[in-house]
Amino acid sequence: MNEYYFSRLSPDEAYAYEGILKGLEWGSESINACGVTDSDMLRKVIQAVHFDHPELFNVDFWSISSRKKTDCMEYLPKYYYGYAEFHEKKAAIENKAEQIIQKLNGSKARSVYEKCLWLHDHMVRNCTYDEEAIKEGADIKGAYTIEGFFLNNTAVCAGIALAYRYLCKMAGIDAIFVSGNSIHPETKDYGNHAWNIIRAGNAAIQVDVTWDMCLTKKDGPVRYDYFFLPDIEMMRDHQYVGYPSCSNKEVNMYARRNALFTSSESIKDYLDRILENRAGKKRVFIQFKMIKRIETKEEISGLVREHISRKTNKAFSMSYTVNDRHSVFLFDVRFN
Repeated sequence: MNEYYFSRLSPDEAYAYEGILKGLEWGSESINACGVTDSDMLRKVIQAVHFDHPELFNVDFWSISSRKKTDCMEYLPKYYYGYAEFHEKKAAIENKAEQIIQKLNGSKARSVYEKCLWLHDHMVRNCTYDEEAIKEGADIKGAYTIEGFFLNNTAVCAGIALAYRYLCKMAGIDAIFVSGNSIHPETKDYGNHAWNIIRAGNAAIQVDVTWDMCLTKKDGPVRYDYFFLPDIEMMRDHQYVGYPSCSNKEVNMYARRNALFTSSESIKDYLDRILENRAGKKRVFIQFKMIKRIETKEEISGLVREHISRKTNKAFSMSYTVNDRHSVFLFDVRFN
C-alpha cells in the first residue's frame, strides 16, 4: 500500500521525507532535510509526512521551525509531549484501535465498502465534533490528531480524517487524508476542512465522516450524506485539487439501499415498503436521496405526509430535516 503523498514527491523530496519520518519516529530535536533547498519545499515534504502518518500525533505539524544550512534545510520539530508521556498515549491509542479492528473483524463486513461503512458508523456513533477546539484561541491540540478520537472521543475534521485513515490502514484499506475547503451542512461559508478518499484498485471514492457525524443525532439513524460520493456530488460543497478522480456513481449508500430517487412518484413505493415493514413500531425513520429534484422540500414533505396518511389509519406526527445541497431527506415519523 503506497503512501499517497510520498508517491507524489520528486526524488529529492522523497529522500528528505524518509529522513524526516525517521527523525520524527526517533524524537529528534533537529533533522537535516537533505535534498530540500528552501522553506516552501520543506513545508511540502513535512505536510506529506503529516498526512501520510497519523500515528505521529506527538508532532506539532502546524508550526514549522527551520533554518538554512549550506547544503540543505534543517527542520526543528516541536513535540507536544515528552518521551514517556507520548509512548503512554501511543500504547493507549494502539490498544483502542486494535479493539475496534477486532470488532470489525468479528462483524459481517468483508468487502472494502462494508469495512469502510462499519468504520464510518463506529466513528459517527462514538465521537463528537469538538466545537471548543475551533474557537479562536482554543489550545486543544489533541482535537487535531488521532488522540482526539481514540482517547477523548471528540475531535475536529483533521483529527477525524486522520483517525479514519489510521483505522482503514489497519483494516488493509487505502484511505487518503484530503485537505481542502468545505461548507458545513448547516452554514453557508467555506472554510478549511479535511476528509478522506478511499482507493481500491483503480477506483476511488469520497468519504466525509465529520459532516455525517455532525448531521447524525443521538436518537436518530446514522447519516450517509457524505459516504462514498463521486466528485460530481462531493463538489457541491467541497473544494479540492490534485487528488484521484472519483467517478463511480453506483456505490452511493442510497443507491445501494434503493433509496435514491429521480422523481417524487418513485418515493411512494419506498414509503410503502417501510410502512409494510413497520411491524407495529411507534417510531419510524425514513431516509432517502433525490437527484435532479425539481420539487421544493416543502412539496416533498407534503407528499410524504399525505402518503403516510392514506396508507395508515393511525394518527402520527412528523418532523424532517433536509441537506438541500445534496437533496437528502430524513423524516422522523411517530405514531400515536
